[in-house]
Amino acid sequence: MKGNPPFTRHPVNREFVARSWAGHALQIKHARLLSRSGSFRVMESDQAVWLIVDCGTSVLAALRLLEKDPHVSKVKMTGELPDLILKTACLVGDYEIRLRLIEDPVPMARATVRLTTREAAKLDPSSREILATDLHHEPLDKGLLFTTQSGSNSGHAFVAADDATLFYFQNLTALGSYAALTGAALSGCVGVEWPAFGMCLPSGERPLPKGVTVVISDAFLRVTGNSDRGEATRAIEFLDGLAWVYRKTVLPPGKWVDWTRVAQRTMEALEKSRHSLRKISGKSFLNAYVGSDGKPPESMVQAAVEVALCEYECWQLEPLPLMKRLEGNLAAFFLKDLGTIARWLPGEKFRNEDRGEEQDAERMDSWYLLHTLMNLGRLATLGKKAEQKLFLDSLAYVIKTAHHFEHDWPVFYHRRTLRVLKREVKEGLGGERDAAGLYAHVMLQAWELTADRKYLDEAEEAASKLTGLGFGVLYQTNNTVHTAVALGRLWKVTGNSLYRELSLVCMASVLSHLWMWEPARPGSPWSTYMGLPPLHDAPYIAPYEEAEVLAASRVFLAEMGEHVPASLVELWVEYGKHLVSRASNYYPAELPSESVCNTPREGIIERGLPIPLEDLYASSEQAGQVGQEIYGAGLALILATRTFHRWRKVPFMVWASVPLADAEFSADGKRPSKVVIRFKLVGAESPRHGLRIIPSSRRRGKNEFKVWREEPSKRRAMLKPLVTKHGHLVFEAAGTARIEIVWQRK
Repeated sequence: MKGNPPFTRHPVNREFVARSWAGHALQIKHARLLSRSGSFRVMESDQAVWLIVDCGTSVLAALRLLEKDPHVSKVKMTGELPDLILKTACLVGDYEIRLRLIEDPVPMARATVRLTTREAAKLDPSSREILATDLHHEPLDKGLLFTTQSGSNSGHAFVAADDATLFYFQNLTALGSYAALTGAALSGCVGVEWPAFGMCLPSGERPLPKGVTVVISDAFLRVTGNSDRGEATRAIEFLDGLAWVYRKTVLPPGKWVDWTRVAQRTMEALEKSRHSLRKISGKSFLNAYVGSDGKPPESMVQAAVEVALCEYECWQLEPLPLMKRLEGNLAAFFLKDLGTIARWLPGEKFRNEDRGEEQDAERMDSWYLLHTLMNLGRLATLGKKAEQKLFLDSLAYVIKTAHHFEHDWPVFYHRRTLRVLKREVKEGLGGERDAAGLYAHVMLQAWELTADRKYLDEAEEAASKLTGLGFGVLYQTNNTVHTAVALGRLWKVTGNSLYRELSLVCMASVLSHLWMWEPARPGSPWSTYMGLPPLHDAPYIAPYEEAEVLAASRVFLAEMGEHVPASLVELWVEYGKHLVSRASNYYPAELPSESVCNTPREGIIERGLPIPLEDLYASSEQAGQVGQEIYGAGLALILATRTFHRWRKVPFMVWASVPLADAEFSADGKRPSKVVIRFKLVGAESPRHGLRIIPSSRRRGKNEFKVWREEPSKRRAMLKPLVTKHGHLVFEAAGTARIEIVWQRK
C-alpha cells in the first residue's frame, strides 16, 4: 500500500472484522462509562477497556487499551483530566494504563500500557488496536490510507474516513524491554487492515519472565479535519503529528565527534589504500567499494566523492592533493557518439563472477544518469570549468531521454535505443518516481548556468508530473530531498504555489520512512535512531544517502526560510543532530568485530580503514553485508563542512549541532586582535542545541572569549561555557536564539 498514489481507497476487510471485532457495537452499548471529557470517553466492557475518540460529525475511533480475560478484576481509575491512571489485575499480572488527553488545538491522546508479570507468561498476538466506526459503533466501510509502517520505519499509520483524518504512532522504543525479553520483532508490527489500524503486538519467541515490568503499548492518536483536502495539507498534518510525537519521545543525541579529524583520515585513506584508488590509462579512479576492482569504475562514484572534496577544499581554504589526483577523470566517462555520460568506464570489462542485473555497459539506471549530471552541475557551480563543459554537453541527450519516457523514468533502459529493460520497481509501483524531480533539478542548474529559458520550461514540465503521487513519490531517499529542493527553487522563480506544495509532499514522503525509534539489540551497540533508509524498501540505513539528505535538507531550509512549516524545520534539525553523533557507527573500527560482516557482497572489509560500511540494520544483523562504501566516504567531509564553521582570519571554529542563519563577523585588521561573530540558530526552542568554540591549536591558552545569548522571551545574558580538556568552550541554546561571540587576543 505504501507506494500507491496518493490516497488509497481501502476496502473493508469483512473477514477481519468478523474475526477480531465481532460484537463491538454491542460491547460498547453495554459498556460502563469510566470518564468523559470533550472528545474522549473511557469505557469498560466485559471484554475490553476502550478509549473512544469523537473524530468529527460521523466518525469515532475506538482505541482498545486492554483486552480482558475472565480473570481481569474491575478497573480502578484515579487522576484528573488531562491525566488519568487506570489499574487492573489478572492471572498474568498487573496492568497500569496512563492516559493523557488533550483537546487543544486538536484532539490528541497518548495511552501507555504497562504489565508487571506475576508469573512467566507468553502473550498472544493481538489484533490491531484501533477500529474506525460510525456514531453507532459499527465499522466503517471505506477509508483512505496515506502511509503506514513498512519494515523498520517508524510505527505510524496515517488514515482518513469521512470527515476525519487520524495520525497514529506507536512508540516502539518504549517496547524495547518487551522485545528484548521475548525476542519479538517490532519491524512491520504497525499496519492497516481497514477498518482497523495500529499495532499488532507480536508475541515473540520466549515468555516474559516472572516479576518484570514492561511497556506493551505506547500509542499516540491525533485527529484533524475532513479527508477531502489537498496533498500539501495532508503532508503538513502528517509532519505536525510526527513532530508532536518526537517532542514526547525524544532520545538524547550520542557522543560528540570531531568530523574534521575523521575527514582528514578519510582523505589519507583514499589516497594510500590500494583497495580504494586505481589507475587506468594514466588517470586515477575510485572504486565503489573497498576492494571492488572486479568491476569498472563508475561515474556516479567519482562525481559524488569529488563534490564532497571540492566543498571541503573551499571550506578548508587550501587545495587538496586528492582532488588534484582525481582531476579530469569524469571526462573519461563521456560518450561522444551519444553525447552523454556512461555509468561504467568505457573500455573496461567486468571481471567479477557474480554479476547483478545492472552490470551491463549498455544498461542505464535512470537515477544514475540524472544524479551524475546533477553533481557535474554542482561542480560547475563550484568553479570547475571542465565539469561544466561535460554538464552542458550532456543536456541534449538527457532532454531527449526525458521526452521519450514522458518523464516516467523506468528502473533500467538501453542507453542507445532507450528500450525499457525494467519498467517498474515492483508490479504496480511504477518506475523511479522521484527521477522526474531529479531531472527538474538538473534543468534548473542548466538554466542558472546558461540563462536559457528552455531549461526552466523543461523543469516545470517535469515537476508537473509529480502531482498526485503523494507519499508514494519516494524511490530513493536522497533524490526525493533533491526533488524538494528543486521544487522550492521553482516556486521562488515562478511564484507558482503548486511547486511549494509539492516540495512539502516530497519532504513528508521522505520522513514517513524515518526510523524514529531505537530497537533493542542486545550486544550490538550502535544506534539507528532517527535514521533514514536509502531506498523506499531498504532494510538498512546507509552513509552516502544520509549525508546527502543532511546536506540537501539544509539547503532546503536555508532557501525556503520562513516558508517552511515549523514541524518540518524541527524534524530536519533534529535529524541532523542525531546523524552527526551516530554516524560514527558506520565505521567498522567503531563496532565490535563480531558485529561486522567478513564476507561482504562487494569487495572486502578493512576494519582499520576510515571508510564507512554501507549498511546498518535495525536488528542485530551484522553491519557491512553489502560492503565498505567508498562513494560514502564523503560522509565525514559533509558532516565537517555543515557543522564546523570557520571564517578567514578568525583563529577559532564554531561547531553547532544545528544550522546557523544570518551569520556575520567583523575583525579589526589583517592580523586581528578582536573578532565579533553573530548568528542565529535554526531549530525548535526545545530541546536545547549544543555549540562549541574550538580555538586553533596554535592559540590554545592565548584567547579571551565572551559569549552572549539572547533567547525568545528572555533577556540577553552572558554565558560561562564549560571548558573541555581539549580547550573547547561548550554551551547550549534554544532554537531561534541569537548568539554573539567576542574574541580578543591575550
